[in-house]
Amino acid sequence: MAMNRETQPLPDTPPNVEVGSGVSDGETGREAGRRAAADAMRGILAHRVSTVLVYCSVEHALDEVLHGVGEVVGDAPVLGCTTAGELANGMHHGRVAVV
Repeated sequence: MAMNRETQPLPDTPPNVEVGSGVSDGETGREAGRRAAADAMRGILAHRVSTVLVYCSVEHALDEVLHGVGEVVGDAPVLGCTTAGELANGMHHGRVAVV
């Protein structure tokens, strides 16, 4: 059985698609983006991240959020927008959601 970067056992045949998600309301946009992205990355065990979706409350500066997300996800393409409410494992307001 293979092991991931956190030494968790992986199935012999990895899933075709993996989706991780994270939500944060950090004090700064950059912190919120970094925390939400880190939580989302914990759900990706077998594959390289191919695309990152960011939903950002208008209470955070989108450019700061995207900078924080980029620090975590590296060169994966990031698509994002501001929202009046964020959906990721439930409805959230005033936060950053990364999928």
